[in-house]
Amino acid sequence: MKKVLCMLIAAVLMSALMIIPVNAYSNNMFDYVVNYDNTIRITSYHGSYTNVTVPSQLNTDSGVCPVTAIGKRAFENCTHVKSVTLPDTVTTIGEGAFWGCSNLTNITVPDSVTEIGQSAFYETNLQNLREDDSFVYIGKVAYRYKGDLNDEEIRFSDGTLGIAGGIFYVSRYSGPRTVYIPDSVRTIGDWAFRGCGVLTDVQMGSGVEKLGSQAFGFCSSLRSLTLPLSVVDIRYGAFEECPSLTLFSKSENVHDYALIYEIPFVKLSEQYLLGDADGNGEVDICDAVIIQRLAAMIPSENGIEEAADIDHDDDITVCDATLLQCFLADMPTVDGIASRRISVGGTDPDAPYMTVDFGRFTADVPKNWVYERSENGFFFFEAYNHDHPETGSDGYLCEILSVMPEDSYMVLPFAHYLGGDDYYSTYIQYPTGMGIIEDKTGSQKMQTALKQTGDFEASVIVK
Repeated sequence: MKKVLCMLIAAVLMSALMIIPVNAYSNNMFDYVVNYDNTIRITSYHGSYTNVTVPSQLNTDSGVCPVTAIGKRAFENCTHVKSVTLPDTVTTIGEGAFWGCSNLTNITVPDSVTEIGQSAFYETNLQNLREDDSFVYIGKVAYRYKGDLNDEEIRFSDGTLGIAGGIFYVSRYSGPRTVYIPDSVRTIGDWAFRGCGVLTDVQMGSGVEKLGSQAFGFCSSLRSLTLPLSVVDIRYGAFEECPSLTLFSKSENVHDYALIYEIPFVKLSEQYLLGDADGNGEVDICDAVIIQRLAAMIPSENGIEEAADIDHDDDITVCDATLLQCFLADMPTVDGIASRRISVGGTDPDAPYMTVDFGRFTADVPKNWVYERSENGFFFFEAYNHDHPETGSDGYLCEILSVMPEDSYMVLPFAHYLGGDDYYSTYIQYPTGMGIIEDKTGSQKMQTALKQTGDFEASVIVK
């Protein structure tokens, strides 16, 4: 029942995100539709001009509306078209928009364009496109990678506004391992990194607003991804077949998406200055007023209680307001006002544990644990960088917890060492770490196996 409800919620959210056309029109050059927000998407070009200038606005029954998108396959196979000029109202060029325009040699794309769909310029003859050491650009959108798709590291240049759909679409178990996305990027297109099966690290800038469908689909090695607060639009299947992925973010939009699609999620804490009760980045008299309101139990829309608790007694009182007023008057007061940062909500970056939201439950998990999903539930592992007492291998994993689908959980009374050429099981007697090591055939290797990393803490809180 819960899964059905989640699917219904997802359908509602997806329909809310879509730009639904309400009216269709046609003139002597274009077919176009007017979207619910009174913007226009060109759906087809049927004119005879070889040099086409797309207008910035068109007439509709509700008046003149801006042209913001060139739709999917709008100019497909217009072989007579040689040049196209887009107005600065356009933000999106759809999938296959100019597919097969074999004589198209020039296109003027304004800086307003942040999204270009997959194969938008397939089988065209565009010339004089801007390039840097790594990419070919259309406007300020990275459209084609010039290097080897299996390069270890990919960096997009500062000033890049979008990453085109399908730019790194590769077969599974290939593609880059590390990707750096600058703060300037606003859109990551459909299928942009789909199938990059060895991708493990994505450093995403603070400006990304939209992740397209299958943007990171089938990135099977991707275990964690931190998304910025700016993300407001994540399309269906953006993380399909990423079995070990955990999303990290301060964004409620990301949290809601993760909940609907049952992707483990870690809420990151916000950081505020002690005394900055309104969260505007400054400590001033307005903060003292908010603290007084909180002390009087008067609702305050912008009141941040953790930042308002000047004396750290877990209570907001007139004493906190007085201490802040003393600070503003350069009088002696408590240390840390306007300089100490307070973590509010989510997981404290300095804490040894992180709270992971698995949809059905949350778990406070040590940060050095990793997990895998299977039909039987979630299996947590702790990674070691110590030599195996028998094989001498480094970095083997120790299975220490299983969380079952019924929302129950159990701490296993044993751990599996996965290292070397053989498979070993270490039976642990808590809390001493004494036990027996056996190989995969059951042959006993050691009578007493001391834990290599000290105390063995296998506790976890599942809520």
